[in-house]
Parts: sequence; structure tokens; C-alpha cells
Amino acid sequence: MFRKRRTPATPDIEGLRIFSEKGDRSPAPAFVGRESVLAGVEGTVRRVARGDAQGGIRLIYGAPGAGKSALLEELARRWRAREASDAPIPLFVSADDFAEPALVAEAILDTLNPGATPFSASSRRTAWSAQAGFLSRRVETETSRDSPLAEVSGGRRNPWAMLREFAPSQDWPGPMILLIDEAQGMTGDMSNGENSLLKALHEGRHGFPLTAVMSGLSDTLQVLRELGVSRLSEGAAHALGPLSGSECREAVAALLDRHRVKGGAEDRAEWAGAISERCNGWPQHLHNYLAGTARSLIDAGGDLARAELDAALEHGDRARVNYYNARLAGLAPAHGAIRSILSRIPDGGLLTGEVMAMTQRTATEASFDNGPQFYKALLHAGVLHEDGALMCHCPIPSFRRHILDTFSTEPGSLLDP
Repeated sequence: MFRKRRTPATPDIEGLRIFSEKGDRSPAPAFVGRESVLAGVEGTVRRVARGDAQGGIRLIYGAPGAGKSALLEELARRWRAREASDAPIPLFVSADDFAEPALVAEAILDTLNPGATPFSASSRRTAWSAQAGFLSRRVETETSRDSPLAEVSGGRRNPWAMLREFAPSQDWPGPMILLIDEAQGMTGDMSNGENSLLKALHEGRHGFPLTAVMSGLSDTLQVLRELGVSRLSEGAAHALGPLSGSECREAVAALLDRHRVKGGAEDRAEWAGAISERCNGWPQHLHNYLAGTARSLIDAGGDLARAELDAALEHGDRARVNYYNARLAGLAPAHGAIRSILSRIPDGGLLTGEVMAMTQRTATEASFDNGPQFYKALLHAGVLHEDGALMCHCPIPSFRRHILDTFSTEPGSLLDP
């Protein structure tokens, strides 16, 4: 009896094309690294499931392009893939919604038991919009005081009363985890303890199997303090830095495997090593070099031996310069001041207070009203990053080199890509 010969798998050219054309919006071929962060979040989830949520919120923070949003998406993917009946329930909510905690309560209720609560019968009309995988609810009309959501505190609906009435904690199938991206934009009512949703989540005094995992830029720590979260528990704030070389090589291998690329072990090792070295471990850069690899493979029919490594690296180089130029575009009058600041910060960083003092001295020449405003702009651009509350540095070494090599101490123009 003869065995049927298996037809060799053909390269997935269409998949490579989709990945290369979507750019930053295309999901990575595989999630790599960040295992300590994932383990820390899972520890929080286990505590919430046991009913101990006190101080349980988690913060993932880092510079733009560190992979914060991708990490939240990976957490949600893992939880949704679990078959256990009491698996964590991920719910993406907008940072803006925390200004009106009742919106978050409605989203929780809709997720736990869709269509079973009386919100559709109230006078509130809401519109749902999905963008980049995140769900956000926008209010069009306020709820009538005659609606079934009768308990009101301080002129607002009490989110915990809503949950107690329509979804008692004993009815929840498993712990729910609110996932909040861009958390540095959070606002809320700090004067009303009952409606301070974030503070209640942090203190664990609400009585529900519920907590939050959020991601944001490094000034999110300050934002949380302003919103009433005075202290995160030990190890609850995770700073995302570069990936390791082995993790970058793993990402290259995942791209090649996923799209059934032809090529021997020697070719694969050469490509993985070159991309790992060139991207400096920064997730955003790694993504761009992978996109360049996909383009080269399309031209080569999915055969790594025929693809042009130099072309892939050149694509990644151009994308990296474009990325830096985009981050700095709104800071054109401040380029000289930025270079001056970075030239005074050693590789190991500098005390945050000293860096803030430098931004204060240079704010006027950088066309900012004050030092704190200038300092915040540098954090949001990814030029600076706070490690906790003590040290500050440029989080991407290649970004620092780009600025020092491109600008003089006088305002200058950006490099052409």
C-alpha cells in the first residue's frame, strides 16, 4: 500500500502582503517576551478570583512603541481562549469613560448578561464604536431620574448600586478584568468617593470579582495619584523596556513559520540575527523590520534564499526615521533644547528632579509656557521616560542617538527619511 505524497505547503504570499501593507495596525505574527509582566497580572487575577482584590490594579507603562497595547490584547486573547467556566472575562473600556463611572457599570452589565438589563428602556441612548479593537461608549442623552437605575449619589448614578441591583457578585461566572489603554488620559470625579471607580478598584472595597489592568505612558503614575490611587502595591507597576535579542529572533522565526516561508536554518539564522541587531530590541522598530522582511519575501515568492536582506533592513531603517520624525514633529521649536537636555543625561539616567529642572530652564526657548508642560510633552513623545518616581532617561537608545546626531543646540530641521 502506497502512502499518498503530501503536497509541500506553499508560502502564504497573501498573508505577507496583508501584514506588510497594514503597517502599525497589523498585529504581530506572534507575541514574544514580557513573561514576568504576564505572570504578575495572572497573580492579580487569581487573587481577584479568590475575592481578594485589595490593591490589585496593575499598570503597564512605557514609551510610545513599547508594546503596551499589544500586551493588553495578548492578555485578552489568552483569557478568551481558556475553556474553564470561571475563566477571566476581559472587557476593554475607554479611559474617557472613567469620567462617568456609570458608563463602565453599564458595559460590565452588558458583558455579563447582554440584553437582560433595562438600559434599553431608559431614556439614555448610547452609541458603540470600535476602534483598533477597543470598545468605547459615548453618551448621547442622559438617563432619566425615573429610570430603573434609581440610586443616585451626588447627582450621579452610583455604579456599585447598579451592579448590586442587576448583577450580584455571586452571579458572576468569573472575575472580570477591565483593560484600559492610554490610561494617561484618564479623568474622573475625585471628590465623590462612591463614584470614584478607579479608587474603589484599587482599594478593593466594592465587593465584586473585578479589577483593572491599564497601560499608558510613564506619567500615568502621576495621573493615578491625582485620581486617588496614592500607592500601587509592590510589583504592580511594570515598566516596558526593550526586548532581548532572543525574543527578537523568536519574532522573526514566528513570521517565517506563520507564512510558510521557504528557507534553511542558515538563512533563517542570518535574517533573525540581522533584524535583532538592527532593531535594538524596540518593539515598534522590530515590527517595521518584520514588515520590510515581508515585502522582500513577496518579491522573492516566499523564498528566504532569494529575498534581499539589505532591502528589508533598508525598509526598517526608513520606517525608524519616519517614526522618530513623527514623534518630534510637534516639537520643532524645541529641537535644540531637547538635544541639550539629552546630552546631559548619562546612559544610566538622571534623577527625575534634575531633568525636570532642566526642562524648566529651557521651557521658554522651547516655546512652552512652563517646565511641567515641556516635560510632559517629552514624556509623551518618547524622548524621556520615568523609571518609577526617581530616575529619568531616554528609553530608546537609537532615538537618543538620532536626536544627538540630527540636531544642533539651535533649532534645526528633521532629517529626510
